Amino acid sequence: MLLVGDDDALRDLFGHLLALRGHAVLAADDIDEAVERCRQESVGVVVIENVLPGSSWTALARSLSERLGGTAPPVVMLSGSWAQGSPDAAQPNVETMLAPHRAEQLLDVVSRYCRAIGRTS
Repeated sequence: MLLVGDDDALRDLFGHLLALRGHAVLAADDIDEAVERCRQESVGVVVIENVLPGSSWTALARSLSERLGGTAPPVVMLSGSWAQGSPDAAQPNVETMLAPHRAEQLLDVVSRYCRAIGRTS
């Protein structure tokens, strides 16, 4: 699993919660680093903790899909609002969770994706 975001404290919190549930967690600060981590590591799910500066929901999801092709993992986007635009409904393997984020909700979503591909991370 790969956590992407520029808020170290939030990324660390989500990473800790996911690790406690048995998920192997990697981190990336931005979408470019996320793409590189996905190319280098076997990533089962990408969790984007917020819309990153200068980007939008659809740009983030499409960037991963276009740059990784058929190897792009599912994406779970966490946000406080739709201010950056809603995700493209036609974009496969993208799920959005609006705040407030409950830990159990995130853990359930990530676990569901991991079970679907037979992985723990």
